[in-house]
Amino acid sequence: MTILGGSEDVVPDVPRGMSLGAEDAGARYRQDDAPPGADPDAPTVPSDGSEPVGAPTRDVSQILATLAVTPGELARLIEGQSDEALAQPASDGEWGVVEIVPHLRDWEEVYLSWIHRTLEEDVPRLDDVDDSLWAIEHDYANEDVPGALSRFTELRQAVGSLLEELEPDAWQREMIHPRLGRITLHQLADRMCDHDARHIEQARDALA
Repeated sequence: MTILGGSEDVVPDVPRGMSLGAEDAGARYRQDDAPPGADPDAPTVPSDGSEPVGAPTRDVSQILATLAVTPGELARLIEGQSDEALAQPASDGEWGVVEIVPHLRDWEEVYLSWIHRTLEEDVPRLDDVDDSLWAIEHDYANEDVPGALSRFTELRQAVGSLLEELEPDAWQREMIHPRLGRITLHQLADRMCDHDARHIEQARDALA
């Protein structure tokens, strides 16, 4: 088995402005990482301050199907929308589509890098990623949304191609997530699906 499936050439550079090794336990993380303060050596730790990281809710085939449809869902949402509509915030005052799409793109770069490391190394300790300032550092408000979606689609296709070639035992390979502790690749991919779902719903709300 070739774990990487010929995908070595798609490993991206570290995302622009990504901050590694954040030490401030009070840093504000958005919806995408576990809260600060988790024990990185624990097998399961709170993912949101109250619930443990449990078994994946989706099997492999469901994960692959879910990850594959997200770019198309986003493309349908933004088709024909004006710049003003894409900048409209969600009903809770949080991000609009102009921030959501590049945010997904930037996290996809991180996820792809983490997946490669998990397949190439024996239980890698992953870098801590602080996304709390990405919207400012990467100037999301002035992003070209179709361009960001194109890059996200490219990265998601790379992730999908990589995961589709894995044998069943590879899904149980483990990593030490900086804020969730020891988790499997299956658990990470399941969380990626949840991440997609949250932001698609947020985008729908913003465009409603």
